[in-house]
Amino acid sequence: MSATLLDEPTLSDAIPTATLVTSGQTPPRRPRHFARVAWQVATKTIWTVFCFVSLVGLLAVITAIPFLQIASLGYLLTVAG
Repeated sequence: MSATLLDEPTLSDAIPTATLVTSGQTPPRRPRHFARVAWQVATKTIWTVFCFVSLVGLLAVITAIPFLQIASLGYLLTVAG
């Protein structure tokens, strides 16, 4: 006997269904490991410090070169209106 369409698996069989959360129940949480959180905090802190130091360094270069001083002053005057 040949297979019918009802015998074949459908796409809905392959897709997992989500559990319905009703009031009073909390969804299961993935545990956050201390090492992962510490690593994320450390990398974000290092990135923030790097950005701040880069900004200060760029501003120091702009103020040291006379042409860039005039260009940045002209830009600021244009922006300020």
